[in-house]
Amino acid sequence: MARTAPFLQHSFQKATQYLPVMASGVVCAIELKRVEKIVSLMALELVPSAPEYLAGAFNYHGAFVPVIDLALRVGHQTPSLYDINSSVVLCETMETGSLVGLIVSSVSDVIDVSYSELQLAPEFSNRQSPFTACFKVADEACFLLNSDVLLDSSLSAINAVTPDEIKQAIEQKYNEQ
Repeated sequence: MARTAPFLQHSFQKATQYLPVMASGVVCAIELKRVEKIVSLMALELVPSAPEYLAGAFNYHGAFVPVIDLALRVGHQTPSLYDINSSVVLCETMETGSLVGLIVSSVSDVIDVSYSELQLAPEFSNRQSPFTACFKVADEACFLLNSDVLLDSSLSAINAVTPDEIKQAIEQKYNEQ
């Protein structure tokens, strides 16, 4: 079988690596290139006046990392129930290069998703949608997370807190003690 030269491949033949995660029964996937590390859920500091999807923040190697409840951020009405098996996927933001954590109930093995497998819908074309597309994986719908919206806009939207504001709030709390 003849191989197609990479420069002759149609864009639908290309694939990107994603990390599938589960959040309150919803299977989502985030681009692997945005994932820094996966850590166990640890005690979080509450952030005053934060949006409801911001579960808190924690100190990671000297930097305060905001942690988003992925289920709330993608539209679930009730917060996730965290347990000992919950994980935090640390992702790098594009705007600032800082880290943001996503609380998930489980993480699966990395998968390659071909562009031809993606199903687009008008709902995904909204610039503020947390999703870019969906596809089938093991007979389940998997939603590709729009990392630009999810990681950057989540923390810089109107009435939301920025990583610097989180750091200041936590430092202020420690200084008061």
